Amino acid sequence: MLSSFYRIMLLRPPRIAGIRLRPFSMWHVLCLQTFGNAFVTGHAPRRHDCIQLLLICRDGKRDHLRTYLHFVNTHWPLIGFALRIMRTDTRKLIEEIGVYVQAFQDLPEIYSSQDGKRSHIPTPFRVVSIVAGYLSLHPDEVWDMSVGEVMSHFLVRLEDDGAVRVDNEAEAEKEQESRAKLAAYLKSQEQADNG
Repeated sequence: MLSSFYRIMLLRPPRIAGIRLRPFSMWHVLCLQTFGNAFVTGHAPRRHDCIQLLLICRDGKRDHLRTYLHFVNTHWPLIGFALRIMRTDTRKLIEEIGVYVQAFQDLPEIYSSQDGKRSHIPTPFRVVSIVAGYLSLHPDEVWDMSVGEVMSHFLVRLEDDGAVRVDNEAEAEKEQESRAKLAAYLKSQEQADNG
């Protein structure tokens, strides 16, 4: 059973440090890559990476980084947010954001039947273009989908074309690990909504 495909459709974006986040989307990946945010570059995240991610992931593509730019340009309207961030344990904040980012990009294992050559086109542009065409959607709609949802559609397209095959054995192993992560994530969301 390909649980990764199903699980991503059931996720609800969390509230972290008082901010309700949108599903972690390809638009968010592109913005965070542009700013060199540690959550997408693979470096060790610090508090400023957390703040940047929270402000960017609060909005979708149609909002054009409104919250982030408003915070950068004025600081005052979001002083309450900044104070909450300063009182939050950085390790806990990094862990919560890491779970959020990972939850929305949980994918099945695949292998490629191609020659392995990579293009210099940024991956988010390539994936959004292919998925928008495959689903007959405007690219803006795809930019706001969660990474997991977009990549699931992308994998369906690639598998239809014979470029990849979803590996069911690796998926079964991932299933147990992902169930535990998902259960912890959903429990934390219930606690956050109740608290």
